[in-house]
Amino acid sequence: GAELAGAAPADAAGTKKKKKKQKKKRKFEDLADCAWAGGDWAKWLAPLADGVDTGALERRVYAPAAGEGAGDVIANCVRRASKGRDRAAPPRGLDVVLVCASAKRAADVAKTLRKQKQVPEVLKLFGKHLKAADQAAQLEDAAKPLPRVAVATPARLEVLLDSVPWGRNATLLVDTRPDGKNYTPFTLPDAKAALARVVAALLGSTDLAFCAADAGP
Repeated sequence: GAELAGAAPADAAGTKKKKKKQKKKRKFEDLADCAWAGGDWAKWLAPLADGVDTGALERRVYAPAAGEGAGDVIANCVRRASKGRDRAAPPRGLDVVLVCASAKRAADVAKTLRKQKQVPEVLKLFGKHLKAADQAAQLEDAAKPLPRVAVATPARLEVLLDSVPWGRNATLLVDTRPDGKNYTPFTLPDAKAALARVVAALLGSTDLAFCAADAGP
C-alpha cells in the first residue's frame, strides 16, 4: 500500500511536466504558423506606439494564404509592382523590404532568396560588415539602379528610413520564423520596439502594404 501511495505523486509530476513541454511546443508552432492578419498587427502595435491609428494599419495588411511563405509573397509583390513600370528608366524603388530579427538571420535569408529565380539580387540593409552611411548613399544615388528586394533588420531600417525609395505597391514584409529562442521581429525586445516605430512612421507617410510570412529555414 505504501508503494502505491507513493506512485501517485510521481505520476502527477510526470504528467504535469509532459503538459508543460507540450504547451511550450504549441507556442513555438503558433508563432511559426501565425498568419498575422490585420487584427494581429493592430493588436501588436497598439501598446508600442501611442496615438497611432491601428485601424488604418489593419486595413493595409495583406495576410498570406495558407502555405504561402515569404518567397511567394515577394514574387507576387515584384510581379505586381512591375506592371506599368518604365523599363527605360533605372529601377530605383524597392518593391519589398523583408525584415528579420537579427543581422545573422538577415544574412542567411538574403543568401536563400538569391537562389530563387524571381529574386536575382538582394539589397542588404543590416549591420553585418556594412555601414549605415554607405547604405544611405547607395539608396540615395539616383544614377544607380537598385535591386527590387531588400532584407533589413528593424534597427538599421529605422536609421535608413528617410533614404529608402519605395516603389509603387511596395510591401514591408516581416519574417515570422522564430529563432532558436523563439524570437521573431515582433517579439525580440529591441527589434520589436524599432519595428513598431518603423511601422508607425510608414503608416503615416506611405501607402505601402504590410505583411508577415515565414521566410524559411
